Amino acid sequence: MDPIKKFIVDFLANGNWHSRYLILFMVLALALFIFQVGVFLRSNSNLRKIRNEQKDQIAQLNETSHRLVRRDMELSQALEDLRLMDEAKSHFIAVAAHQLRTPLSGIKWTLDLILKNNFGELTLKQREYLQSAFETQERLITLVNDLLDVSTMEQGGWDFIFKPEDIISLVSESVKNFEMEADSRNIKLNYSYPQDLKLNPVIDWAKIKIVVDNLISNALKYTSNGGNVDVALKAGEKNFEISISDSGIGIPPEQQEEIFSKFHRLPSAIKMSPNGSGLGLFIARSIALRHGGELGVKSEVGQGSNFTLVLPKKFGQALAEAK
Repeated sequence: MDPIKKFIVDFLANGNWHSRYLILFMVLALALFIFQVGVFLRSNSNLRKIRNEQKDQIAQLNETSHRLVRRDMELSQALEDLRLMDEAKSHFIAVAAHQLRTPLSGIKWTLDLILKNNFGELTLKQREYLQSAFETQERLITLVNDLLDVSTMEQGGWDFIFKPEDIISLVSESVKNFEMEADSRNIKLNYSYPQDLKLNPVIDWAKIKIVVDNLISNALKYTSNGGNVDVALKAGEKNFEISISDSGIGIPPEQQEEIFSKFHRLPSAIKMSPNGSGLGLFIARSIALRHGGELGVKSEVGQGSNFTLVLPKKFGQALAEAK
């Protein structure tokens, strides 16, 4: 037998009860101490393991942070490059458009004189060709003007003149400008508003006229002969809205936001009307936003579209008073 065990057994067998309890207490205390030492050693081992894991995680986080910083710098540089490229593009467009405007105006003036027989009578075939050339250069002038408007707008040089205007007359004037085109294609062009409506919001007449003209022109352009285009004006407590509905080709849901982007045209729209810059709705929405309003659309393919221009009654007044 182990001497220590023999001593303990003999002591417990022959010693008095005080001694026995003392030895038992010492054994228990020693066992508890050994247990605590084991727990401490295991805890210390786990702690070292956790610390090593934390070091690895910190190293990974630092590496990720460095990558994110580098990525952020790369993206910032890319954005700056894109900004500079966009500025260069806008400058080029503005210069090109300015250079084109003068010769196009000269061509228009010359063709107009010829069509008015200022240089002699024209044969039917000559007039047909010259009229086609005149309409083509008109479209080019419209494109050039749109490009200049976008360029000026993006450079912050498009001035707005806000003052109280008769919005009923503005919309009526736009409708009348398109009545002849609508009649020639047997399209019913209707204009409605409450008879007791009195509305003189503070707006920029010329800019809002551009919006309304563009929306009516598009409605007629993408509506088949014999269709309908309805223009309506109504007012609420704080806002008023101009809506233009048509029975045209409609717009797919996934395209209804993209049509307000620069140079975006639907394939179905190009097929129905090949000529177009894709800038009209971009300009129209920009004007609406500049008035503190919004221009939106609801549409179903084959069922037509409804464009709604919503403007506040007093937004322009606050701007005018601030000046």
